[in-house]
Amino acid sequence: MRTAAVVLLVLTVVAPSALAAEPGGYTVPLDTGHEQVGDVTVDGTTYEVYRYDNVLPYVSGYEFFGDGRVNDGDVARRVRRAYAWKTAVNEEMKDEDIGELRDVGETARRARDVVSVPLEAANSTLRVLGGGSSERNPAVAAVPGLNTTETAVRAARDELLRWDDRVGNASDDVVRFAEVADELRRGNTTRHDELPRLAVDAETGLGDAVEASSTVAESLGAAANRTGSVAGRVENVTFVGDRLGPPLRSVESSMRNATVRIEAFEFSASEARDTVERVRNRASDEETTLSRGWHARRSAGLRLYGTVLVWVAVLLGGYGYYRRRDHNM
Repeated sequence: MRTAAVVLLVLTVVAPSALAAEPGGYTVPLDTGHEQVGDVTVDGTTYEVYRYDNVLPYVSGYEFFGDGRVNDGDVARRVRRAYAWKTAVNEEMKDEDIGELRDVGETARRARDVVSVPLEAANSTLRVLGGGSSERNPAVAAVPGLNTTETAVRAARDELLRWDDRVGNASDDVVRFAEVADELRRGNTTRHDELPRLAVDAETGLGDAVEASSTVAESLGAAANRTGSVAGRVENVTFVGDRLGPPLRSVESSMRNATVRIEAFEFSASEARDTVERVRNRASDEETTLSRGWHARRSAGLRLYGTVLVWVAVLLGGYGYYRRRDHNM
């Protein structure tokens, strides 16, 4: 009976207050304070986010207040996600980051413009190199490296086509991520649910674009060096130099120019990918922290009860031990 009375007293003492919808009405024993850390609007309702600190770390956590205290798990999830992404895009992104993402996305949309000139030069050169034996054979005889040059140009052309396809696929996701993130930074949270998926898609697409850019830049550089080296020797071949030399020089020049542009894009895409990754990781960390904290406050009373009961059991056990020891003595 004595133990039951102690437990009943403990439960009464640690029961959380829930008499009001105000933040101060949801404190529990051993709370050291609470404060509003921010707010976010979801589905037309503005929710205030409060952090509660407790002597026991596992009782500290978060509460959300809209028209009242948020108890619905689905509403809490939407509030957490919106607030987490709002925090991430505001603290991890600057105006220049938004601008860079848009530029990278628009460049990706115009990928064919970047490769159109070297593609045409490569196709023209391949048509000439694949011409009649009356032109080709003397050139090949005089310049044995001509065959491998044709192979290098063909490989570079194929890489340009693959680059155009892979980079173009990333464009829409990158631009949409920039647009929605910018809206969120300006206070419009109506599309916040799109950001997690857009971030993953944009990050994946930018990663593919960086990899493809590195590959095509290497291929273009090799083809440009090869054609430039061979062009000088072909130009000295009687009868065919005037026909084969100019297209080789053209493909060399266009591929060098394209290499510079693609390498610049690769650098920008890599920085944009890092920005998206940084924002996504921050949002994920924030959402996890809010989720754990919200659930901790849902069970704050039980956590306190459990803690107190453990201490009661320890004290009663210690008291019984000393009583038995004194009796035996």
